[in-house]
Amino acid sequence: MEQDKQTQNRRRSKRRQKQTPIVLRLASQAIEGQAESLSDGGALFFSNDSLEVEVQYEENGVLRTRIGRLARSERVSATRQSWAIEFDDAG
Repeated sequence: MEQDKQTQNRRRSKRRQKQTPIVLRLASQAIEGQAESLSDGGALFFSNDSLEVEVQYEENGVLRTRIGRLARSERVSATRQSWAIEFDDAG
């Protein structure tokens, strides 16, 4: 519960529940960083660079395009991934 409150306090804008198709396009060509750990199964690294993206979705009958950066990604199951995008503008 406390962690949920901390997450809400970090958000700049109020969330709206929305079920709509969305397209995410990568704008970044490459990201450079420093590896924290490596294995045959993957890598963890840190970078000062951002993964810049363009997001397109429909809202209230209007096709919108927003620019932002990947804030978080998480594998939810073997066939599903969640993506959190922080938009550059407030709306």
